[in-house]
Amino acid sequence: MSQFGEPGPGHRNALDAVAEARQKALKAVSRMRQVGPPPHHPRLAPAGDEPALATVATQAVVDYLVQLRPYRGHSATWNVSFGELQLPEDMQGSDPAGWDRGRAPTLHVCRQPTLRVENVSDFVEVANTTVQYSSKIRRGPGSTSNPGDGASAFHGAEPGIIGRWTVDTEQYGTLAFSEKQHVRRLMNGDLTLTQALQFAEVVDEEADEEEADDRVTLGDPNVPSTPGDTRGRDPEVKSFKLVFNASELQRFLTLGDDVAAELDVLADLEAPDHAAGPGGVV
Repeated sequence: MSQFGEPGPGHRNALDAVAEARQKALKAVSRMRQVGPPPHHPRLAPAGDEPALATVATQAVVDYLVQLRPYRGHSATWNVSFGELQLPEDMQGSDPAGWDRGRAPTLHVCRQPTLRVENVSDFVEVANTTVQYSSKIRRGPGSTSNPGDGASAFHGAEPGIIGRWTVDTEQYGTLAFSEKQHVRRLMNGDLTLTQALQFAEVVDEEADEEEADDRVTLGDPNVPSTPGDTRGRDPEVKSFKLVFNASELQRFLTLGDDVAAELDVLADLEAPDHAAGPGGVV
């Protein structure tokens, strides 16, 4: 895109692209307001061949902001924080067919459910991303045997915690390692327990139990595909698009208009009055 301050065809083409994206966003958000609350979860829309209205509107606002993103360095508005988003940690799956009907599995989110939107770029990044839920629980790397020098057991990284391996010892209790290579060396006898202490942290078991209560059980989207009728016993995975409601989308539309105003081109985009009432987008 050409800089907005430059005269000539490049400047006009840039304005036309921004204006077109903005009008599509205005219409999509206006339609969301007219239709009312979506039938799906307010933050998650089904990811199918036919996109939900919230998915269309969210993408339209993203497209408008993407047109303005090259000029974010000239904008103080761009870094306004939206705050924290929280996705559901789990949900109910589908009722299995056949004799298992009525025993729907619990589906667990396959990513950390808390997201921070610290600026408009974060919004563009997370909007319409695919979020999966699975009845299969994510596991750590597993366990091993052959403990040496007083190490009684090795536990793999816990679900949702990357890079945390623990070893139970008689002398020091539970040790936590951030690098798996040190655990392997300890278990193979290449490190003594005393030497391994420089790479480990002694775990406070009571505090660790409290932290474990707060940890999220993450689902595993990688499930086997088995042909034939397994009567609902295969793991279930559901996909959704991360979306925003009409009020939230209007906030980002207004932020986009503020950026355009800072560039002195808002009048060129033929901005309507946001306080116009039901006929406009408010």
